Amino acid sequence: QAVSNWVARKPDFPQPLALLASGAVWDGRVVRTWLEQRQLVSSAPSRKRDLKQFVVGREYTFDAIALALGGRPFGYLAQVGSRIVCGRFTMDMNPRAPYEILVGDPPGVRRKAEMLAAQGGVIPVFIKKGTNRWRYHGPMEVVGFETNPRIVRAKAKEADRDDVVGVLSFRDAP
Repeated sequence: QAVSNWVARKPDFPQPLALLASGAVWDGRVVRTWLEQRQLVSSAPSRKRDLKQFVVGREYTFDAIALALGGRPFGYLAQVGSRIVCGRFTMDMNPRAPYEILVGDPPGVRRKAEMLAAQGGVIPVFIKKGTNRWRYHGPMEVVGFETNPRIVRAKAKEADRDDVVGVLSFRDAP
């Protein structure tokens, strides 16, 4: 679906290698380069750099995280361009953090969760430990975004929250 959108909306999207009966075929390396140039995905060197600049278990300030990774120095999912670059979560809002993150109702909050779920991959994750102290949990892989009302209501009830519209799931990156 994303490729169809890019083909329709981006005149500079790479041409397919072939048009088969089952659909177009692209060179993945060419498409990846195109995506990296537009900051729709991070490059392999920048992904490695992003994950290596923090030490698991060490605490950082919000500003230090924002300076290193980009994005605004507030919010639970830092965004650069159209990419989520890290997660910053609180245990009081997310009792099962960092493995389950309860997504609130404001449109911007939900939009970022949907963006991260569509993006997939690995991001650095931080857990709030005090006033402007964030402990680096480590790199985590996005597993999914659950919006089934029955499941979401049960998770919200466990956390004593009434504003939850989805649940982001993570696992420790290999």
